[in-house]
Amino acid sequence: MNVGNLRWPVNIEQKTAGTPNSYGETEPSAEWTVFASVWADIKPISGREFEFARSFAKTVSHRVDMRYCQGLLPNMRVNFGGRIFTINAAINVDERNREHLLYCTESPTVAAS
Repeated sequence: MNVGNLRWPVNIEQKTAGTPNSYGETEPSAEWTVFASVWADIKPISGREFEFARSFAKTVSHRVDMRYCQGLLPNMRVNFGGRIFTINAAINVDERNREHLLYCTESPTVAAS
């Protein structure tokens, strides 16, 4: 990984813990909180890489390269200046705990009224 390419500040976000209901079950929350703020390289994917990424999800549109982030899970998302990327796969490159490679789908943005 060339750290000079990590030029975009992004937030890795996770859903906040829900509140228990009267039955003791945890109600899901719609709120997202920042798990980590990191520098990353975000690129749209194409060609052979697109075919590889389709094994994770049919809608993968972007690849995010970043330093290893302990605790990162595929149920989190990437917030890049208001653009939201759902993580489809989080790969610990060569299992060396140095670099994460994320295959993501950009969520459509809803214009605020």
